[in-house]
This record gives sequence, C-alpha cells and structure tokens, in this order.
Amino acid sequence: MYLNLKKDKAYDYKDVKALYTPNIPSDDTATGQMLAQVPEGAISKDTARGLFSFINNKVVEAAKVEKEKQEEMPKIDLNSLSDDNEG
Repeated sequence: MYLNLKKDKAYDYKDVKALYTPNIPSDDTATGQMLAQVPEGAISKDTARGLFSFINNKVVEAAKVEKEKQEEMPKIDLNSLSDDNEG
C-alpha cells in the first residue's frame, strides 16, 4: 500500500527480494594485499572481485572492466600505416 502511494506503481510482494548484508566491517585493504600476493591464475578474477565489500554484483563489474579495456585500447588506422620497404 505504501509503495503504491509513494511510487505510484503496483508492486507484488512476491517480486521483492530481500538482500541481507551482515553488519560486519571488512578490511578491503588487507583483501587487496592478499590478492596481490596470490599467484596469477590461482583464483579466478570473478572470485577475487567477489571478495571486496564494495562490489555488489561481480558479473556487472566484470562487464564494466571489459568495457573500460575496450575504450582504453588504442585505435589504429591501418590505412595510415606506410611500408618503409617501398621506394
């Protein structure tokens, strides 16, 4: 009833999912240092992302990282390259 009046939308109580977040402080600095010392390939990046308290959805975070990598990749125009052997 409250959500109907406040947001002017019809909500079904069955569609609401509770998210339990324990009130336990986490040391993200120590987690980062620990992950930096783990050999590459020992654990997946997906698992490592899930260990940080500030990342709620590791799948979305992985998509954001991939998008940033694509944006940072230098754009090379192959038509502007010349062959030094010609001439």
